[in-house]
Amino acid sequence: MLRSDDVSIATADAIRTLLLSLHARIPLKLWMVTAIEGRDWQLVFTHNAGCNLSDQQVNTWLRWFCAMLLANEYRADESFVEEGALSAENGTDIHRAVKAYIGVPLLDDSNRLIGALCGVDPEPDVAGIRSGEALVRRTATLLSRLLSMEAHVATQRMLVSKWSDATRRDELTGLLNRRGWDELMHLPHFRWGEELQGVIVIDIGLHGVTGEATTARAVLLRAASALTVSMRGQDAVARLGDDSFGIVLRCDGVAMVESVVARIELELATAGVSAVTGYSTSPPASSLYEAFVCACAVTTQRKHALSSAD
Repeated sequence: MLRSDDVSIATADAIRTLLLSLHARIPLKLWMVTAIEGRDWQLVFTHNAGCNLSDQQVNTWLRWFCAMLLANEYRADESFVEEGALSAENGTDIHRAVKAYIGVPLLDDSNRLIGALCGVDPEPDVAGIRSGEALVRRTATLLSRLLSMEAHVATQRMLVSKWSDATRRDELTGLLNRRGWDELMHLPHFRWGEELQGVIVIDIGLHGVTGEATTARAVLLRAASALTVSMRGQDAVARLGDDSFGIVLRCDGVAMVESVVARIELELATAGVSAVTGYSTSPPASSLYEAFVCACAVTTQRKHALSSAD
């Protein structure tokens, strides 16, 4: 999960300025940005303009609000607003300590919930909440982009720090090598949230390449470049063998994996690289290695089918 320490100084300053600007337009006393991953949440940034709510009251309200986001269908253009005191049936006394609030979900580029932008106040009848909804949603869109970018950078930094040494890197392409890939496959808690993990295996068929060895080298480099361009910052790309590559990506469903595979095939074709792809998905409860074995089998079956057709 993204922490405030993971965010660059420039981005952190920009977020704090956005919260200050929101308070100037909508005078809720406490503005907050939370990060959400799976069922967990964490407070990342705040702007407190004299709010007398205790940390316990704030945390309890945030827990309630984040649970409400997770339990309901949310949209990027949706706001949750309360302008007066919460009624008795809406929660405990701690929930009712927040008399006015506005909250908007933060979504990443795959429409996955990654956090929330919230403004709260212990007093009711704060002016400008309803009239400021559009501004809050626009600010949430900008925050979503900033936090998504920082999350990608943080994940890539983690990948680089763990697999940066030469023993885990392919000398030719600079990608993870088979050793680095195998370690990745067997990490029990290597997850980006609670989504599926897609595993893609690509065989570029160097057996069909004729000519000098430099030709095969050029094909490998073009393939590596095409695969790297196709991936996002939080995905992992590896060279598995002489003519095969592997990819692990976070995904919200099988349709997303299919979309990425289509993009990979297009990039490889554009680069003049002939390839066969196979993919599988790993639910959070199962291992990446199981998905890798399935993806290898699919790729092999497709290769045999193409060979038979020829």
